[in-house]
Amino acid sequence: MSDFFNANAHELWHRRNNKVQPDFIIKPESDAVDSTGINEAELVEDLLVHHSVAVSKESVAVSKVHNDDNLVVSIKERTHKSSDKGCAELVHALGDPGNLPLSEEDLTRFIRARKNDIPKATVMVQNYLKWFVSPIQGMEHSTPATILDVRETADEIEKWRKHFPFAYCGHDKEGCPIYWEKAGVTIANYSKAKSAGISEDHLVWHHIMKEEHTVRVGMVYASNIYGKKITQQLAVCDMSGIKLGLDTTTLAYFIRATAIDQNHYPGRLKKFIIFNVPWFFKSIWSVVRPFLGPSTQSKFILLRDGEDFLSVLEEYIDISQIPAELGGNNHNFTYDSDVRHLDSEDLCRLAIPSLVGEDSGHQSELP
Repeated sequence: MSDFFNANAHELWHRRNNKVQPDFIIKPESDAVDSTGINEAELVEDLLVHHSVAVSKESVAVSKVHNDDNLVVSIKERTHKSSDKGCAELVHALGDPGNLPLSEEDLTRFIRARKNDIPKATVMVQNYLKWFVSPIQGMEHSTPATILDVRETADEIEKWRKHFPFAYCGHDKEGCPIYWEKAGVTIANYSKAKSAGISEDHLVWHHIMKEEHTVRVGMVYASNIYGKKITQQLAVCDMSGIKLGLDTTTLAYFIRATAIDQNHYPGRLKKFIIFNVPWFFKSIWSVVRPFLGPSTQSKFILLRDGEDFLSVLEEYIDISQIPAELGGNNHNFTYDSDVRHLDSEDLCRLAIPSLVGEDSGHQSELP
């Protein structure tokens, strides 16, 4: 395992997390939510993408009318200043804590998730801060802040590989880490997973571990190696293997995990490509869809069993990084189900074709 990650990524990020103090975590005002924790009236909107598109369109329009590059720059400057102002207002609303464990980019994601409504963004951040240091339901031995201190044994990793096969492997064309999952295997055989000790709470706990590891290690490494800020991940899910329908436990898990992602990881999901979707999934999707905000819904790409999913994957992922079993050229891919896969700097470098056998030009240190 790379000394870079041992000495820097985990240690420094944990130090940062341990700065979280309960004294500034103000009890949030009541914010009408349903049983899943999602505010139906204020479902999380990922305006990062929409905002950048809007700025781009405005810039193009100005250029056509005035042909004035300086005016376009001024638009971008005003946008940046507006973001800075929103962050300052949010910090002030939180009571100006001196050890807030969130960056300006983090605060901006929460602000845009609440459509620039500072009072609602304040409640959202307060809820996050409280959740971040609270015991995880059903798995009280850890909190989201300390979850990466848990080191899974080889036997535990093997249990995930057998009952919940997934992998972190590669980056998409923009440098975002890719998460691969064989959900069909889990859903079709959940009774066996349950007998092995994988409960709904355990699934949710493991989901949080994967999210934290992707944010704290995977995105940090991607940002370092690509020389730009990487803040999102791409998820690819294979549903093949399902025969009858979704187990109620796996459905409940998906809804809970979605609530966590929307309320505590806004803007982190780039796309969620689900392929080999069975014919009966339409009725299941009608149940799940109301729990997703409009922007989140737009990130899901559902491909029915028999549809050409490879061409869709190639829109986002280079063919060299797509597993051979899915029609790509990556013959070294394996569903190792190891959250710590991204700890290996060597494995991360091998996942980037342009860097194999080359000097990346970037030093191995946190951005």
